[in-house]
Amino acid sequence: MVAELFFNRPVDILISILNGSHFPRVSLNAFIAHFGEDETAAMCLMLASGIMFGVGELDSLVSARASDIFEGMKMERMLQLDAIMVQAEFSHSAAHKGLYLYTSRLLYPIWNSCVLSKSSSSDSMSEGGVVSCRFSTEAMLELQSKLRLLGNYLTRKSDADDSTGGGLNGVL
Repeated sequence: MVAELFFNRPVDILISILNGSHFPRVSLNAFIAHFGEDETAAMCLMLASGIMFGVGELDSLVSARASDIFEGMKMERMLQLDAIMVQAEFSHSAAHKGLYLYTSRLLYPIWNSCVLSKSSSSDSMSEGGVVSCRFSTEAMLELQSKLRLLGNYLTRKSDADDSTGGGLNGVL
């Protein structure tokens, strides 16, 4: 007898919560309590930006709900009163920490590597030398694609915030 073990990744669990017809807030709160705000924000950013590993097409409802949750975790500002003077202290929100966490996961394969190398060339057309990449073209194009999707999502959300007055322009 062979037993198969099926393991849902945390992002798969989040997708099933977001895909629910009635979208139970209790389940989402339990998910956030279990995995933490930063991890949840990173997963929501991945789903909202359309970058998904090992899953087919995402339902647009899941992406929209993930985007709403990520937006709800936006930057918070905290003022701390000091006994001698008033001092403003910046506090990163779960959305910022999730963005850092997710970006670091995208860049992890190349983080500590020398990506480009320069070698001299006898060719007169390349007087500065030849630059070559240590990674395959396919790997670099895949990374570029993921970073562009992330950048496009962040730009769209920033433009939407600016047009509705929800951005930082009115705060700063």
